[in-house]
Amino acid sequence: MFYLLLATFFLIWAIIVIKKGQFTWHSILSIYVITNIVVDHGDEIFDYWFYKKCYDLPAHLLKNPAADSYLGLVFSDGVIFPLIAIIFCYYATIWRHPWLLSIIGAPFMALIEVALDKTGFMVCYHWSHWFTLVITFISFRILAHYAHRFIYYSPPVSYRFWLVGVIYVSSDWPGYLVSWGTGQFALYRPHLFVNPVSDDRFTDLMLTTILGICLAYFAPKVRKQFKPFLFLGLSVCWITFAFWMYSRGMLIYNHWSHIGTIARYLEPCILAYFIDRWETNYLSTLH
Repeated sequence: MFYLLLATFFLIWAIIVIKKGQFTWHSILSIYVITNIVVDHGDEIFDYWFYKKCYDLPAHLLKNPAADSYLGLVFSDGVIFPLIAIIFCYYATIWRHPWLLSIIGAPFMALIEVALDKTGFMVCYHWSHWFTLVITFISFRILAHYAHRFIYYSPPVSYRFWLVGVIYVSSDWPGYLVSWGTGQFALYRPHLFVNPVSDDRFTDLMLTTILGICLAYFAPKVRKQFKPFLFLGLSVCWITFAFWMYSRGMLIYNHWSHIGTIARYLEPCILAYFIDRWETNYLSTLH
């Protein structure tokens, strides 16, 4: 319940500052995409890919321990941190001392982590809350530098990097649901890691990142009328590769099918196409 309470608290706070700051949907989406890709990659590295596991984030809502820990990660990276980033950006634009705001914000985040640890919603193995304090301070300081560009939407990152983030986010959450989030329907198992969860997430995220880089490279070079073919073509390549991995025993179906795989990899490309068209149309009005 702690994650639900935190998510609700920060959601209400974020709604208040969004109204006060007159955020546009472009600003909100941009903050969400950039925060998610940075935070989620960090948590994946510390939680699954190190030789020694650093921590777990059990949500205490599911019976399967692996799925429950993954659900805690979803709450943390997909809901709580992006909301905190929205709140922080607002205050960073109205305060004249971003250093002070970062100094205040970092211990606040560390205290939340301590509370999670003490209540059993975070289990530390090879982790120190001092790491969180330092990492959060650096992250807040960088975010404060770009906060004004996020809020007033002078695009804070390049179009190409933004597009990688959109693909990452639109593919990442379905990946959670398919693999561990709601019952382990299917997972990648190329045996790059001993831990099957690490193996699945690393493979899925690397494929997602490669697709995002390909789109980021080709999309600005393709005329608007040909972009649907670009997004569709890359999704077909993605589906074909997934089928090849299945034939080699590196993609395992539990309660899944090829139809699910097709839908799984069509969705992010279709969603990213419409978001990209929405964004590029908006950016064209700024010039």
